[in-house]
Amino acid sequence: MVTFKDGFSSDSGEISVFLFRQSDGEFLGESVVYISQGCGLAPGQTLDNPPEVEHGCVAVRSGDLWQIVEDHRGTLYSTTNGAPVEYLTLGPLPENLTTVPRPTAHHRWNNIEWEIDVEATADDDRKKIVAEACRYLAETDWYVTRQMESGKAIPPDVIAGRKAARVKANG
Repeated sequence: MVTFKDGFSSDSGEISVFLFRQSDGEFLGESVVYISQGCGLAPGQTLDNPPEVEHGCVAVRSGDLWQIVEDHRGTLYSTTNGAPVEYLTLGPLPENLTTVPRPTAHHRWNNIEWEIDVEATADDDRKKIVAEACRYLAETDWYVTRQMESGKAIPPDVIAGRKAARVKANG
């Protein structure tokens, strides 16, 4: 059995070590390594067991201790405009990002969740009504041209529909 004194092995042999990334300390896994007598562990290795972590967290080696750190890496969403953002940093969720995608363009972030912007929805609905009315008027303009050129009457239902469309387009 390999033992250590002052950081150096007293014997040669295989030992189980826990690996962590040197740049940020993130726990990477466990491995069996061979160590020669009188040598220490390689950088990024420790004999200390990392703590159990919940979903959304990772174990991070800081100095001689393990810490539990939030892990939100992956696709997050801007609370400003809902755009997806690829997030690569360990730690707490920044205030300008959320894990919840923006449901529609009419949702706004209220510092807790996405909520519907009633005014924007009403404005969009109004634009759709106006566009539909304009489309109907454009599609039936030929009746007006025909009447002007040939004197043939515009059908009453088309006259009523054009009148209603003008009200919608202007109202």
